[in-house]
Amino acid sequence: MGEKHLRSGSEFPQKVNNGLRLYSTNYCPYAQRVRIVIAIKSIPCEIVNVHCLDKPEWISTLHLSGKVPIFDAGLAILTDSLLICNYLDEEYPKPVLHSKKIDERDHDSVLLRDFDDLLVHFDKVLNNHDLADFLELLKHVERYEEELGKRGKYFGGCEPRMIDFMFWPWAERAPLFERLFPGKVPNAEALPNLYSWCAAMREHPILIKEKTKEDSLILIHDMIREGKTKEIDFDI
Repeated sequence: MGEKHLRSGSEFPQKVNNGLRLYSTNYCPYAQRVRIVIAIKSIPCEIVNVHCLDKPEWISTLHLSGKVPIFDAGLAILTDSLLICNYLDEEYPKPVLHSKKIDERDHDSVLLRDFDDLLVHFDKVLNNHDLADFLELLKHVERYEEELGKRGKYFGGCEPRMIDFMFWPWAERAPLFERLFPGKVPNAEALPNLYSWCAAMREHPILIKEKTKEDSLILIHDMIREGKTKEIDFDI
């Protein structure tokens, strides 16, 4: 499929063969996680874009919530972004994205699990634009600044690993907070490790290819807050 996002009333796009298919939405950070892994591993996979705020009726037959990403692996349907990415890493082992050291992999799993707590605050701030909520979010961010200082250039050490790519969609959206809270976002002196990490990640060729357009993100965010969900054009 092309960039066009299928909406309510759209017919289900029949599969030509039993190959892999990802149901995605541009500007969805969870779906972006999966697209990044697919691109890194050069996995042959059809991507079907759906409008996540004006969903086609058939999407609930794939997953009751209708939330993306939804990954059709042929014999199974997977729906959690981390589960999908780990599945792809096992099925397509090159390049290896997880650490081969069990203790490091376990540590990454704990950090990723705790990252879900950060995302609760992240979404709350974007939805409410409350400064107190933003300051609470920054307390969680400080943990990752400290953790990165122990690990090196990347959370994966000398090179980015799965954990880096799983964090990235939200790091890429961090500039939105400067617009919401001018002058309140910590600078590079306050968060030197994270700023350096972001600069390095922005140079990754796959992340350049999968980059989310900031201007479009701002427009979509504003329209959601104004209740104009069905007017949003995810094809922009």
